[in-house]
Formats: sequence, structure tokens, C-alpha cells
Amino acid sequence: MRRAYLFALLVLCSILITPISFSDTGTAQEQSKSDSCINPRSDIALQDGVSVPRGDANVTGRLSYDQNTQNLTITYRNLSSVDEFWVGLTTTHYNRGVRVVNATGFANLSSDIGYSFQWDGETRRPQLTLTVINQPAPRKEDHEYAATPRWGFFPVPSHSPATNLTFAGQGFVGDQFILAGPNTIYTATAGCQDVRLIVPRAANLSESPSSIVDSLASASRQFDVGPRYSYINAYAVTDPIRRGGAAQTHEFWVHDSATFDFSSEFRGGVIPANTWLHEYVHTRQLFVANTSVLLGDRMWWFTEASASYYAVELTTRQQYAGPCEYTYYFWNVSRTRMGQVVLSNQSRWGPNDQGQYRKGAVVLSALDQRIQNETNGQRSLDDVVYRINTHEGTVTYTDFKQIVESVAGTSLDSWLDARITTSTYPEPGLQKNACRWHLTIEQLLYTNKGRAVLAMAALTVFAAGYRIYHWRQS
Repeated sequence: MRRAYLFALLVLCSILITPISFSDTGTAQEQSKSDSCINPRSDIALQDGVSVPRGDANVTGRLSYDQNTQNLTITYRNLSSVDEFWVGLTTTHYNRGVRVVNATGFANLSSDIGYSFQWDGETRRPQLTLTVINQPAPRKEDHEYAATPRWGFFPVPSHSPATNLTFAGQGFVGDQFILAGPNTIYTATAGCQDVRLIVPRAANLSESPSSIVDSLASASRQFDVGPRYSYINAYAVTDPIRRGGAAQTHEFWVHDSATFDFSSEFRGGVIPANTWLHEYVHTRQLFVANTSVLLGDRMWWFTEASASYYAVELTTRQQYAGPCEYTYYFWNVSRTRMGQVVLSNQSRWGPNDQGQYRKGAVVLSALDQRIQNETNGQRSLDDVVYRINTHEGTVTYTDFKQIVESVAGTSLDSWLDARITTSTYPEPGLQKNACRWHLTIEQLLYTNKGRAVLAMAALTVFAAGYRIYHWRQS
């Protein structure tokens, strides 16, 4: 009977020590693509506002922020050189709480498609005053602008003709965003790209400003996927703006709660792994803003999927996280699913379109691993993104499969179809031997197969113990 007991213990031990095998994910190789940068202003959509350099504008606007009323006033000058002058804001700005509370010297021609104000042709220094209303409690709503006694964050209105904006007091005017109030600017240079981080005094960053700007500059060098914008502006924001971030062309904002730590995963129902790098990756997606290339409707998922994947991949390259964190993160994402997600069909992305972030990131982690395995680490998903960025015209799903084949050196059509055009949820690309013990325990505790194995082991031990007990009683 003792043999039965020892046999049961050996069965249990063998289950616990059996390693989970993962195929190896090689390190992406350094690429030799040319270091080229382009001017971002040509890619800013016409309906979005932009403040141009003084030398490119006859009309100027002087900004002042009243901390008591939380109003931002723009006073326009030098209009004698133009016949007409228009100022506008989109319905998106309106829906996010931005309001025009005063327009002096303008005719209000606004409609259901947005604000539109035409200069009356007579007022020497017309004014437009903005504020932000209905600001929600922090973490509750999708709020992207703010007006508070300590600081403000506004969109740059669209102007025709082009206009140069500057602050009369403390503040920073970017190309598409306005940050009102005291702030500090941190800078770094990566080849031909200049990186600026603008931090309001009201913010309380979870990571140090120097770490953030260094990480962005490192990503600029490491993520070699085609031309970069010659400069980027990254804004730290704080409450009442929502958690997370958002990018527009070469500028983006990130909530000051963002961290490089993967342990904050799924907070608030989204994947927040390194929002700083997630939004930076959006600035490298020429297929989003550049007029020479765009994604077909069956490829729309790739925008957020690639930003979500590279937020983790680039953090790992920079050694803010290791192979264990990378592996555990994607294992967790693959375990937390959003229903029957079909990436190639936008209507099947699940609640709040989260499928493109979650399943999309898992698919790309597996694809990156597959490409590196097929090419002995000589190529990676970076090469796929590069070819998408430099594609002429629309990138269809068929184009995408051809690009993957040319990079991997073999057809992966069936593999891709199963993961992108159906609801099949793939196994993520995990790094060999990373977190072996940790993942073994997680798999035993949190998967149906693992629980079944534990139940069988427990029954075996119980049966053996029961028999030993009766043997001793006899």
C-alpha cells in the first residue's frame, strides 16, 4: 500500500514540474533602413486645427487663460492683410465639452456639423473665448479636454487662413493642442526626430519625466518602420481627463497615472500597458494620417492592435520589463476574451471595440513569433509594419497577406485567415522558458484543463490515502 501512496505522490509531482513548452521568440534584429523624417503638418486633416510658425502666417492669435473663470481667450491681430477670416471647431470637440462662450467681432455661422465663425471685416482685434463644460468625475467618462483653476487643455481651432498662436502668459501651444498654465518641457533627440514632453505643474506623473522622454527617444530609434515625423509633442494630462491617452498625427496626450508596469493590466476594462509607447506607436503609423497610404476596411483592426502589441514589445526591448512579464502579460490577455471577435469585421469587435486591442495584440504577438521562427530571427513584425507604411494606396487584407508572405519567406494565408477572419482565439506568441514555474501554476489554477488535472491528482492522492488508512486499521 505504501507503493500506491508513493505512486500517487509521484503523479502529482510530475504534473507540477512538467514545463509548459513555448516556441522561442527571437529578438528583433537591428535594421538598416534609412533615417528619414517628414514634416507632420502636411498630414494634419483639414478639419483639425493647427497653429503654424510665425513666418508662415499673416494673422496671429494671442492666448490668455483666466484661472478664475477657466476661460481661454484668443485675441486675433493683423487681420488687415486678409479679406476673410474664419475660425472653426468640430462636433467632436463639442461632444467632448468644448464650448465657445463669447465671439466678439465674429458672425456665428455654426451648424450641426460644428462651430463656424466669420470675421465681420471691421473689428480690429476680434476675440473668441473657449471653455470646457460638463467635466465628469475622474475615471468616469471619455473626457479629453479640461478647464480647471490650475490648468487647461484645449484643441487648437481651425483657422482660414493659417494662423500663428502664442501665449500671453504661461502655457504651451502645440500644433493641435493647447496646454494652459505653468508647465515644464523636457526634450530629447533621436536621429532626425525631436521629442518634446510637456508636463503641467498640476500633473503628478507615475514615471519620471526623464524616463518617459528617454523611453520615447529609444522607441524612435528601435521602432524602425519607415519615415518618422521630424518632431513629436507628448502632453502629460491629469484629472478630470480620462485615464489612457489619444494621438493626433504627431502629437498625443497621456494621463499622468500611466506607468511602464504591466501589473496594472486591465485596469478600467482596457489594456493600459505603457500608454506612453502605445500612443507613440500611433505617431509612427503613416497609414493612419499620411495621404499616400491607408488601410482597407478589413484591416482597420491593425491600427490599435499594433499599438497595443508594440506598447509591450518596445517596453521589453527597453528592459523596463523582461521576458517573464512579456509572456505573462500576453498569456493573461489571451485568457481574458471579449466574446466571438472577428478582427476583419468591425461589427464583431466586441464591447467598446475592445477586440481589436485584445485579440489583435495576441494575434500580432503570435505573428511576430512565427515570422522570427521562419526567418531564424532575421525578420520580424517590424518589417511588416515598414512595408505597410511604405505601401502606395490602400492596404487590403489580401495585400497584408502578401506582405507577410514576402517578409516570412513562406505563405501564412491559412494561418492568418483562421485568426483574423474567424472568431478563433489564437495562442499568443510566448517566449521560451520565460516564467516557466509561474505560468505552470497559473495554467493549473486558471484553466479548465489545469483544474481537471488538479482534480484528478487530488482524487488519486485521496484514494491512495484512503487505502493506506484502511490497511493500517486492518
